[in-house]
Amino acid sequence: MPKTYNHLSLEERAVMQVMFGHDCSLRAIARKLRRSALTISRELARSGGAVTDPLAAPSPGRPRTAGGYRCAKAHQRAQRLACKARVARKLVHGNALWTRVIETLRTGLSPEQASGILQRMPEPVRIGHESVYTALYAMPRGELRSQILELLARGHKTRRPRSAGTDRRGLIPGATSIDERPTDINERLVPGHWEGDLIKGAKNQSQVGTLVERKTLFTVLVALNNAMAEHTAQRFGLVLNRFDAAMRLNMTYDNGREMAQHQAVSQATGIAVYSDRTPRAGLACGLR
Repeated sequence: MPKTYNHLSLEERAVMQVMFGHDCSLRAIARKLRRSALTISRELARSGGAVTDPLAAPSPGRPRTAGGYRCAKAHQRAQRLACKARVARKLVHGNALWTRVIETLRTGLSPEQASGILQRMPEPVRIGHESVYTALYAMPRGELRSQILELLARGHKTRRPRSAGTDRRGLIPGATSIDERPTDINERLVPGHWEGDLIKGAKNQSQVGTLVERKTLFTVLVALNNAMAEHTAQRFGLVLNRFDAAMRLNMTYDNGREMAQHQAVSQATGIAVYSDRTPRAGLACGLR
């Protein structure tokens, strides 16, 4: 079985219709299509001629189709339902919840605070602040949309994602890009080339620096009292100076602001510092 699931295609449904018409078992159909027998069972149960009782309580999940399994109708139904949300949106323009949220925003509160108030009401309504933002910015452009967006603290016309592919921290002044790093460093033939990074603990209440030698993968932890640039440069320089000059040739660091004083590190240790301006998630991404 493949590790990633793909929806049934029209060709697969056609094979199912033919084999089902010849009274083939579910497992035989599953082996033919290289699918799970449960997938075949669910597909036939949804669109396989189930007789519905008008007096019976509706069954959970997608509504079933009566009249026998037909691959074309089943495929059209699957495509139609794929465009519909399984759960209706709670916050819709004009409903009671929308009115309550807008009234809360008019008092000067943020969507985060409005979400918290709704969850603490006698009849709590669980809705995340991201859902509030999404509903507000999904409104059609016009005067009403502009008036409502002005209720937000920043009042941006468009939503600005917090982490979407680009590094919004700015560039370190005077940094030498990793693109200018000599190519022999990538080959890791000799030791002395280091990778630097910063690891922060829960709620940013603790931090520790890391230094990894590219060839030997020898790792050093740098104790830090804070993540200020001056303190980080002083501690990194102190640790690097414990090694011989031949073992401290250069260091590559990401674009973290804690390395804004990289020139002080170079002056204290004599190494060249290169800045990787690609957003990273720490050493888990691998050596650069």
